[in-house]
Amino acid sequence: MNAPDPPIPDATLNAWNRELYWWWDLYNWQYLREALRRPVICLAETHTRLGSWDPARRTIAIARNHIARDSWSAVMETLRHEMAHQYADEVLRASDERPHAAAFREACARLRVQHQPAPDAPPPGDADRGVRGTILK
Repeated sequence: MNAPDPPIPDATLNAWNRELYWWWDLYNWQYLREALRRPVICLAETHTRLGSWDPARRTIAIARNHIARDSWSAVMETLRHEMAHQYADEVLRASDERPHAAAFREACARLRVQHQPAPDAPPPGDADRGVRGTILK
């Protein structure tokens, strides 16, 4: 049985959230020519998904444990993956398509991210590789 994750200080969560917004803004400008409207970005307490896009709430969620355990570059892949869902939904108007169909693949090409769906559960990470201990340094 796995031990529960230790609590993450609010200051760390706030710093992660600011970083995610900063990178979302950069990717929207750099790859999408500011085609997207800024969504809500939240940190989710989930162990089943790395990230998700909720079109009804216009929310990108990134798993807290993904940020804590995995490399920042892996988290950025997840962010761009979810931005691709947002782009396919809001710009390409592909809400009738399956989640990883043609419009999504086009969005992935624009965002320079793999179009394969992320695994359902985050792989076990090495805490030393994660950003939890380094983002506030």
